[in-house]
Amino acid sequence: MEPAPRLAAAIGLGPDDLWIKRDDLTGLGGGGNKIRKLEWTAGAALADGADTLVTTGAPQSNHARLTAAAGARLGLDVVLVLRGSPGASRSGNLALDGLFGARIAWAGEVDQAGLDRAAAEVCERLRTAGARPALIPFGGSSALGARGYARCGEELRRQLPVSVPPSSRSARAARWPGW
Repeated sequence: MEPAPRLAAAIGLGPDDLWIKRDDLTGLGGGGNKIRKLEWTAGAALADGADTLVTTGAPQSNHARLTAAAGARLGLDVVLVLRGSPGASRSGNLALDGLFGARIAWAGEVDQAGLDRAAAEVCERLRTAGARPALIPFGGSSALGARGYARCGEELRRQLPVSVPPSSRSARAARWPGW
């Protein structure tokens, strides 16, 4: 947790009222908030006996990069089913995907439904070859992945300084619709 007093002041909060969780400093494949989902979805894949993680995205997908990193850390194969075709993107994430050992299955210029179908076909080919794939949804978005974010919220509440009473945080947050 890191205080952000200038940003807090800029949006009308007190200097001690805004703290930022720096997921970019957490490691594993360059960090990012998708790790919160992958802790749960990759954990479930392991518990189910999977030996391969399969997910979808675009060539620059942070979720795909982090899935590749998680698979490497866990000793699982990873297949990333990505929109587009080989050579069409120079994304740094593609380079990292390769360094983490992920294989890329290019799906062409498809919509989300086409990407989902391509991932299902990849999983079926893997099963036919004797693998036990687990399909991680696009962006890790699922009820299970959402539990990772809920746990993150609980963790953040525990890390808040005790000098900031919850009631004052709630009163200030009420000024921001949708929070």
